[in-house]
Amino acid sequence: MTHPYVVPLGPVSLELSLSLGLVSGYQDYPVPLLGAQARLDLYQSGPWNAGIEMAAMPYIAKDSATNKNKFGVVGTTPFLSVRYHF
Repeated sequence: MTHPYVVPLGPVSLELSLSLGLVSGYQDYPVPLLGAQARLDLYQSGPWNAGIEMAAMPYIAKDSATNKNKFGVVGTTPFLSVRYHF
């Protein structure tokens, strides 16, 4: 995960970050992973902060009916996140 790009929005902030890696275990070779994350930082108190977070990841899949590759993006349901900065 990269350090987030922070967009101040008054009393809250929007954090955007990217990730790049390799996923292994379900094929004979590692598959590249590209992901993104957005977090709305709603509350800060000292080293603690809380917000709403969502992640997304692109994918390519082969359509067996047309034998063509399809591109899409899968995202998570937004979830509550609590962080502590050491």
